[in-house]
Amino acid sequence: MMGFYRTGNSLAYRQVRANIITLSEIQLMGFVSAAPVLTITGDDGTSFRARSSGNGSYRLTGDKFLKIGVSYRIADLNVRAAVPKLLEARQTAANQIEMVYDRPCDLASAVKVTNYWIRVSQAQPTGIGTVGMNGRLLPSNSLTPQNSVIAPTDSTKMRFTILFKQNAVPGIVHEVLPCFVNQEGHTGYRGENWDQDSRNQFTAR
Repeated sequence: MMGFYRTGNSLAYRQVRANIITLSEIQLMGFVSAAPVLTITGDDGTSFRARSSGNGSYRLTGDKFLKIGVSYRIADLNVRAAVPKLLEARQTAANQIEMVYDRPCDLASAVKVTNYWIRVSQAQPTGIGTVGMNGRLLPSNSLTPQNSVIAPTDSTKMRFTILFKQNAVPGIVHEVLPCFVNQEGHTGYRGENWDQDSRNQFTAR
């Protein structure tokens, strides 16, 4: 089943072709289900219940099928977020940034430098920046082991420090953009780890 997308703390999708939802697809979007029954509501006013089959999938009860073209949502009550969000990124030295996540992270993905981008308020990146203000995040413009290293700041697995081999350019706004960082005990997340509430910008000094 294809077409799931994340909307806040819920899950929605389009272009459904079957009446089975697999747990692996829910996990791929950064969610894990804790409920034996999911309640699914469509934007056309319809509502369905999907019961766990015990093998990682949920089948709609009553042999119902969801409609192609209708957007459906799995309620927050049944699905909990399993993705670390960057709460804050602040400059602690000319070549150093401290990051704070909202939950313990998988260390391997949290300290992997290629999971991070630094956007700057200029057309072209400069200093510790990797991407300009209008640039796209690409594998070719992430941080690299050649220019930075990331390590836990303490034992919480929520605080991490980026140490750069050069200094940030003073007066320029920097935005820290992590992706693909998993919650502790999870793997496989392929999305962003920040949102509109993240305090992930600072003016370098």
